[in-house]
Amino acid sequence: MASIRKHYKKYQVLIRRKGHPLVCKSFATYSDATRYAQESETNIAKGLYADLTEANQTTLRDTLCRYRDEVTVSKKGAKQEIYKINKLIKNKICNYSLARLTPNKIAKFRNELSLNSAPATVNKYLTLISVAVNTAKNEWGIHLPLNPCTKIKRMEEPEVKDIRVQPEEEELLLKYAERSKKHWLKAIIIVALELGCHRGELFRLSKTDVDFFKSTAA
Repeated sequence: MASIRKHYKKYQVLIRRKGHPLVCKSFATYSDATRYAQESETNIAKGLYADLTEANQTTLRDTLCRYRDEVTVSKKGAKQEIYKINKLIKNKICNYSLARLTPNKIAKFRNELSLNSAPATVNKYLTLISVAVNTAKNEWGIHLPLNPCTKIKRMEEPEVKDIRVQPEEEELLLKYAERSKKHWLKAIIIVALELGCHRGELFRLSKTDVDFFKSTAA
């Protein structure tokens, strides 16, 4: 059952119930403490009580750092995602606890970020936050009523243009690449043009990915 006691100029609610963790929370007024105690006891009896203690103690920065260290490190594109997370955790949005992270705060973060970043970049950061919060809810047992990113509208990204290198452009590229101090530049341009690879794919390409007999790369 619930009990209310005066504790450091506040009213502390203690709810002890068999088979349920101890509930402890402080309020500035006795009426707020009484209301909370009654609502909590009713919800516990119905099996609807949601303990937000851990969500209140865990910041978005804590969540993103743990996600980076436990999840991102095993991904194929770990290096790029770690860079994004390390940049994101410096933003003031990460000072909020998960319990205080609202759709309104996420929307303000999106709008502020869009002033200096491309829509695609903004959307990637929103996705990072959303995935990390979902991981905290579903895998780490941190209770949250909802993911604040779920209903946030993403930025509209421009359609990707199909740009092809013309023969005269290729000739100029290779001509000036020969003058570069990077001795491998001309070779990597040729490979990129032949395979249609992105820069990240080229830099991740290793000798074991290449079949020299079939002249292919996987």
